[in-house]
Amino acid sequence: WITRKGRPAPRELAPIVVSNHVSYIDPIYFFYELFPTIVSSDSHDAIPFVGTIIRAMQVIYVDRFSPASRKSAVNEIKRKAAGNSFPRVLLFPEGTTTNGRFLISFQHGAFIPGYPVQPVVVRYPHVHFDQSWGNISLIALMFKMFTQFHNFMEVEYLPIVYPPEIKQENALHFAENTSYAMAHALNVLPTSYSYADSMIASRAEEAGKVTGHLQHGLYSKFMCQL
Repeated sequence: WITRKGRPAPRELAPIVVSNHVSYIDPIYFFYELFPTIVSSDSHDAIPFVGTIIRAMQVIYVDRFSPASRKSAVNEIKRKAAGNSFPRVLLFPEGTTTNGRFLISFQHGAFIPGYPVQPVVVRYPHVHFDQSWGNISLIALMFKMFTQFHNFMEVEYLPIVYPPEIKQENALHFAENTSYAMAHALNVLPTSYSYADSMIASRAEEAGKVTGHLQHGLYSKFMCQL
């Protein structure tokens, strides 16, 4: 069951769409709803089923660990956002999936080009099985979802966020403004944890060395699946 709140903004007003990333269902939904060009890690190409979906979305691949690849991806995002003949560009700026109870810091690829973005938030209300894609294989996740009587998804389109008018307020501020808008809609904390931090926490959990939550500054910020 999918509940939708709000509407996609016209492509000419917001050529870039950003969303939090919770499940493998997210890109499938957006493929159906918006038919966008998606920006994705090149490692996803080999994932069964998921790789097929993102290739159909005219994917812009990026190697997270290559500055040259990231720069090339930003240039391609800018090129496609500039022309109305292209589909919208969809990014998941956290760069990974989380359990939906927080936002990690946004990567800046969606914001460097300087085009208005429309934030979207997705939620997966559940009673028995958490549908977030954390430390669980894709096959196991799909099996558990398919054996539930109901799966619920909520999608909320938020107002367009515009780039700062003052040039000194760079992509970092643009990303933060967007993150705050999404966190407010989700009623969660935007955190300063990065994709790399989430990977470290995930590996630590797999090794049985981390439980509960991580303390950082004044906040207790929950990491993916912790």
